[in-house]
Amino acid sequence: MNRFKHISFFLLLTLFSLQVCICNAQYISLNGAYVSIGSGTVVRTDTLANNNTSTVANAGTITLYTINNAGTVQGNGLYNIAQAFTNSGTFSSGTSTVHYNGSGAQSIPALTFYNFTASGSGTIKTATGTLAVNGTITTNSNVVLNMSTHDLGGTLGTITNNGTIKTQSISATPFSTGKTWTGAVEYNNSTGGQTVVAGTYTDLINSNTSGTNIAAAALTVNGGLTLNASSTFDMATYALSGSLTSISGTGVLKTQNTSATPIPAGKTWTGLVNYNSSSAQTIVYGNYSDLTASGGNRTIDSNGTLGIAGTFTPGGGTYTVTATTVNFNGSSAQTIPAFNFENLTVSGGNTKSCGGNLNLRNTLLLAANTTLSLGSNNIRLQSDSTYTGRIATVPSTASITYSTGRFITERYVKGRRKYRLITSPVTTSPNATLSGGEESLSIWGNWQNQGNTTTPNVGTFITGGSSGDGFDTQTPNASLFTYDSPGRIFTGFTTANGKNTKYTPLKAGVPYYMFVFGDRTNSTITSNPNKTVLSATGKVLTGDQTYNTSSSIPLSNTVGGYTMIGNPFASPIDWASVSRTNLSNTYWGWDPNLSSTGGYVTVSTTGTVTLISPFSGSVGLDQYIQSGQGFFVKTTAASPVLTIHEADKVANFNPIAFRTGANNLPLLAMNLFYDDVTGSTLMDGTLAAFDPSFSNQVGNEDASKIIKTGEGLGLQLQSELLSINARKMPVNGDTLFLNTASLTKPQYRLQIFAKQMDSSALEAYLEDTYLNTSRLLSLVDTNNVTFSINSSAPSSFKVNRFRIVFRQSGDLSGIITSIRAVKENAAVKVSWDVSSEQEVRKYELQRADSGNGFTAIGEVLASGMPTYQWLDNNPASGINQYRVRVVKTDGSAFFSRVVTVDMVKEKPAVKIFPNPVQNRQLHIQLMNIEKGIYSARLFNAKGQLIMEQKIDHSGGSANLPVTIGKQVAPGMYFFQLVNSKTKYNQTIIIE
Repeated sequence: MNRFKHISFFLLLTLFSLQVCICNAQYISLNGAYVSIGSGTVVRTDTLANNNTSTVANAGTITLYTINNAGTVQGNGLYNIAQAFTNSGTFSSGTSTVHYNGSGAQSIPALTFYNFTASGSGTIKTATGTLAVNGTITTNSNVVLNMSTHDLGGTLGTITNNGTIKTQSISATPFSTGKTWTGAVEYNNSTGGQTVVAGTYTDLINSNTSGTNIAAAALTVNGGLTLNASSTFDMATYALSGSLTSISGTGVLKTQNTSATPIPAGKTWTGLVNYNSSSAQTIVYGNYSDLTASGGNRTIDSNGTLGIAGTFTPGGGTYTVTATTVNFNGSSAQTIPAFNFENLTVSGGNTKSCGGNLNLRNTLLLAANTTLSLGSNNIRLQSDSTYTGRIATVPSTASITYSTGRFITERYVKGRRKYRLITSPVTTSPNATLSGGEESLSIWGNWQNQGNTTTPNVGTFITGGSSGDGFDTQTPNASLFTYDSPGRIFTGFTTANGKNTKYTPLKAGVPYYMFVFGDRTNSTITSNPNKTVLSATGKVLTGDQTYNTSSSIPLSNTVGGYTMIGNPFASPIDWASVSRTNLSNTYWGWDPNLSSTGGYVTVSTTGTVTLISPFSGSVGLDQYIQSGQGFFVKTTAASPVLTIHEADKVANFNPIAFRTGANNLPLLAMNLFYDDVTGSTLMDGTLAAFDPSFSNQVGNEDASKIIKTGEGLGLQLQSELLSINARKMPVNGDTLFLNTASLTKPQYRLQIFAKQMDSSALEAYLEDTYLNTSRLLSLVDTNNVTFSINSSAPSSFKVNRFRIVFRQSGDLSGIITSIRAVKENAAVKVSWDVSSEQEVRKYELQRADSGNGFTAIGEVLASGMPTYQWLDNNPASGINQYRVRVVKTDGSAFFSRVVTVDMVKEKPAVKIFPNPVQNRQLHIQLMNIEKGIYSARLFNAKGQLIMEQKIDHSGGSANLPVTIGKQVAPGMYFFQLVNSKTKYNQTIIIE
């Protein structure tokens, strides 16, 4: 029977043309459940397969259930193995593929494969020895290839691992290095650490329960990283990179890598991450469960927020935290260690407790439903010339609690002997007065640094009484003042007035007018004192703060009365959003940069418009009232109310508040300077702003002038003296009446400059009633007019000596269509185009320089030419303005528009006016633009080109008209003037 089977099998092999070489009586034995390959050699060049039956299913195919090889097997085909491959002989894989496809667990002997495949859902294929794969390795989904304690080597080509490959090997190379692993690779030794070989992993699992897995080189993980509980994964000095789509497990990840990204940034780490190099490291941003930095110096990545849900152990190194935010965001209670923060956020609910003293350079943010507990520790809000720490808006569901810990708020003050309007952002004691032993809570204990005169850059002197009352006695003169609202005067905070600094606590929002001498190592007469920091220790105010006529800081109930208050918060606030009832839209602050001792700055907001006066672009107050800043408000009707909301807090830091500018409204700024050998001092200033919505009568958009001692400059409107006059756009004949006061020095300088006024069809002239002169003012550059004071001539210092008058300019007849001025070496060539010369007799060229009025410099008779020109061989140094006076045969005359040439600065500029464009006619004003062919383009809000016009510019300055077609609908557009070298952009509105 067995012989018959052998004969039948041989016949089948012959029929299917299977090439089988049987030598030395060697045989293949089919015993139903297995194939026995005896000693000898079986050479196959086709696919070797078996269907687990004694019948061959198809030509050239034999399915093997079990291979029992005691000889030599060679092949280049496919070996499907459903159960086991027992090999006591030689397996020469050639280019074959061995496929373990059993539906149950299978064992894999120590073999060298070319291609290796494992399939069978939910099955485990376990290596019983070291494997080598020199071709591809494939594992199907839900298949586990368990290498146990053995290595997987070979040259390994493509790896298609859709299942999981596990290893417990503790060798240096449990896998071939530098490979790309798809699927999951798990290091799972339970008795010791393993080496994680270099490579690119899809999913990397560290599930060792003993020892530490250590990376042999840099790793890339583009899928999931699992760090099971009790596992430790040490990247050593190598970087961990990749997209890391998920991280799970509560194991430990260590890194000593010192690159900018030792581990991927922006990830959520579910276990402990330990930066443990003794050298400097960067802590990448992301969300950490627990974070330890036990080693050298550290830099926190500023590209995102560093979230910590558990514990933070900073270690002993020095931290660089510039522009960084650390967020304690766990849902459970957390402890914040002693640390120097840039920005600190507490969120996630529950209580975040200070475990040590904290320093904060920038912002402290409390999220909803979260409590910050200071306990017995302090939080210092630091301040220097570039930043001041602040507390952002505190939600109604958040809170701050104290034991003996407090906030220490700092206010940096530049080393200048100046007055300031100042307040404390904290309340040092709830009591009105202090008792013996509580001196540290007083003005003396805080701003006077408890009398310490040896520590530099801290505190200042406060004079005005006896030492027993806490005053410094270097001078009896008061240096600290309160404001008497009914009397509209400052009152000395002195012993004589029953005041003291030693037993008077600081209250958040209670303001003082204080002369700061510099720090306490100076003398009160030191001319160049040191910088200083005024600090106060206490509790901060949270929640909306409302002021009325009966509040602790009462508002004046007198119409026109002023009240001095302080910013109650340890944060800047936005004056534009502060709620005001029966109060002016203006606040008045004190700018120490003005005059010799400082002066008032007016900040007025109406809707989204903020106006500031004096406005020079360099002095110090704006709409953002700083922490520690005092200011004045004005009552406009009975029962005034001022509410400063938590939501009014902003991050805007103004480093010189203790003025940036105005909106893009047309405005004219007038400033009074005193120049001497030490430099220029801005004494005072005033501002006129123009908009059709404003009124030419005194109204809420105007700001009154607070009179101070010393030189002053304002605008007189009716009976009111204004710091800011918001009025309608000027028309021909409009006049601004300047008011000057206390001009005692022999010479001053009026600085007058315009913003967004160059589109006006008017010219502005400064008239001096003492000298009886009229000077044309440039509306594109700064005008500086020096004038003298004669003490024996009262008219030279009378308050109404100066006024600015607007007069119509430009050729209203349309005769001159464009005018240009071009610098040619030391000369200026002026040319102009004419549309018609009917009844024109001549063209008179006029020039104005340095703000002086126009004078004639030449004339050209009308001769029927389309273009005329004149060469000015003697232009003035600096600004030269040119216009053409068209004289008709009947003696009437018209002026062209003005063009400007700067013989020194040569600043290229392109301006479009009027803006908004009216009557579909705009002008392109070119200033010092090089010669060339330009494209004037108009784009709509979608970026679509809707109009283009070529302009051949001869160079220099020109005034070119452009007509907008009727097909262009009213709205906002983007104007562009461009050629191969230059591009100018401007937003315009077409009405």
